[in-house]
Amino acid sequence: MTSILLNREQDQQEVKAAICEPVTLTARPQNRTGRDAYNRPVAVSVPSFTFPGILTEKYFRNEADDVYRAEVQQRVLVTPKVIVLRAGDLVQKGNETPYTVRQVLDLDPYKNEYVIERSWEA
Repeated sequence: MTSILLNREQDQQEVKAAICEPVTLTARPQNRTGRDAYNRPVAVSVPSFTFPGILTEKYFRNEADDVYRAEVQQRVLVTPKVIVLRAGDLVQKGNETPYTVRQVLDLDPYKNEYVIERSWEA
């Protein structure tokens, strides 16, 4: 649900909800940075993993540049609390173009939310 409004007489409620799609996604995390025995930074690769999530539409926009136009689709991904992603990680549904995690919203005690985005030339 996105909102609940009372009418003027306060005898009816108007409920608004977003369209949600339960999906199975594959995450391809970026390499993490670790330290070796001499405290030097080293890249630590994190394997891909599959997880359940819920996708909901955020907004769709068309951006004009000097020489081309780009379509940008943003969605909100809701996952169980145990799924931890970072900004910049890639999330893919089947064989579709992957989304990039843009914002992490993890204050809720039982779920994480991520703003994910993908774009293509128009």
